Amino acid sequence: MENKTHTVKSPYQTNKTLSEFDINPPYGLSLPAQKRQLCHKLQTSLEIETLLSHYFAYLQNSFNIKGLEYTLPQNQLVLQLGQSAPIHHTHDLHAESDYVGQLSVFSSSILEKNILQKLSKLSQILVFPLRNAITYRQAKYSAQTDFLTGAGNRSALDTVLAREYELAQRHHHSLSVLMLDLDHFKKINDQYGHPFGDQVLKRFVTQVQTVARTSDSIFRYGGEEFAVILSNTHLHGAIVIAERIRKAIQSLQFYTLHGNEVSVTVSIGAAVLCPNETVDELLARADKYLYIAKSQGRNRCAGYTSPAPNLAASPEIRLAQSV
Repeated sequence: MENKTHTVKSPYQTNKTLSEFDINPPYGLSLPAQKRQLCHKLQTSLEIETLLSHYFAYLQNSFNIKGLEYTLPQNQLVLQLGQSAPIHHTHDLHAESDYVGQLSVFSSSILEKNILQKLSKLSQILVFPLRNAITYRQAKYSAQTDFLTGAGNRSALDTVLAREYELAQRHHHSLSVLMLDLDHFKKINDQYGHPFGDQVLKRFVTQVQTVARTSDSIFRYGGEEFAVILSNTHLHGAIVIAERIRKAIQSLQFYTLHGNEVSVTVSIGAAVLCPNETVDELLARADKYLYIAKSQGRNRCAGYTSPAPNLAASPEIRLAQSV
């Protein structure tokens, strides 16, 4: 584990800084009082990040723990607080028969046996609020996930894009959006059937997630149209990622039950957020450049740096189909 202050890795959530959580150690209180306060705080939130932050604050103040790492593989969640250290102790967390993840604590020196026993007992205070938070997170994730492809749905897109828009405005960094549309997908459905088309959509999303950056999120916009949010990304970077996606989709090989090979391509429109532009306007421009990419032959990417009165004009950046 490398030195980090705080990192959160999970679907549809950007990284957060430690200062955004209430983790100030409760100095001036006795250890029993701190423990009671910890128990109370763990009952006040259904967010895993917040629960672990409260827990880590207590460990820092009571046992001089330097860092903490929590992993929940089935939710693709890794949360790290504090700093790495030479010594670490890892154990699985169980709430009755339910597995609720793995917890590692880091210290600069070997922890005595009685301290490890206290940490093990203390973790029992955490496991039941953690189980509730996991259940809540899974329900929220399901409500924001497209059932077929596993991509985010329109609700998730609206939520994440609103958050990224607010962060871009606050910190004055770039925000780009890609709109993707599978070429001639209706023909694939009509010719090979909807079950085959469903498999194409699933592999399409998996391939995009494979070649995109871990910070990029993909959402099903509707039918065979998808959106990818690229935080802190200028148009040139967006076009580079779009072209990477385009080539990756073109390389996929699909076979019908009768052994027929079916090729799939994607057209992509890219737009970067401009001053005084709304989220809806940003999406609309990306969608219009998707239309340009499709009208100019499909299997290509098109983008423009700013809103232009004549959107039918040639885009500033256009990457044609690679030979």
